Amino acid sequence: AGVSVSALPFEAVYLLPIGSYYIGITASGLIMAQTILLRNLTAVSCLFMLATTTPVSHLASYMARFSGLRLVVEIALLAYRFIFVFLTTAGQIYTAQ
Repeated sequence: AGVSVSALPFEAVYLLPIGSYYIGITASGLIMAQTILLRNLTAVSCLFMLATTTPVSHLASYMARFSGLRLVVEIALLAYRFIFVFLTTAGQIYTAQ
C-alpha cells in the first residue's frame, strides 16, 4: 500500500519509470495518506484548543501527578518561561534601537 516499487509496470494512480524500475502511488496509498493527514490535523487542532484555553499552570499541575512526566513538565515550564524572557529582551532591544 502507499508508494510501491516494482520491476514490472503495475496499476497505479501515478506511475514513474526510473531505469528498469517503476515507482507508483496506488489508490489505497492515497486513501491511507488522506486518513493519516486528517488524523494528524485533528490531533493538532485539539492540542491547539487545549493550549489556547487552559492556563499552563493547570496543565503543569495535572501532568506533574504522573511520575514519568515530571521531567517533561519541568522542561516545558522552562521553555514557557524562556519564551517570555525572550519576548521581553526582544522588546527592550527594539526600544533601545
